[in-house]
Amino acid sequence: KHEIKVPGWPDMASKVPLSTGIIAGSTIFASGMAGYDMKTMKLVPGGIQNETKQALSLIKQIVEAGGSDMAHVSDCHVYLKDIRDFAAMNEVYGDFFPKPRPTRVAFEVPSLAGPA
Repeated sequence: KHEIKVPGWPDMASKVPLSTGIIAGSTIFASGMAGYDMKTMKLVPGGIQNETKQALSLIKQIVEAGGSDMAHVSDCHVYLKDIRDFAAMNEVYGDFFPKPRPTRVAFEVPSLAGPA
């Protein structure tokens, strides 16, 4: 296996013990991303749709840095602090994946790491 480094991103491993992305064989694994601006490390303003757009843009950057594209994403996990944001998240989510879209599960979780 080897680590995926996204050009221009801060070194996350110096802050937390994880890799942003890993390639193992022919499979890319991307760490979960919230809607953070990677330059300021602050959550983007504007609510769930802007946060979803940013989070999926970050995932796209990881996937592309690993040599693939969003058409090859097979599975996604979505964690929402409030399940009532599900419909608004879906409005943005579909724009990132061509058909056939990846399998997916979505959960409401009581808390996430950071302010997401």
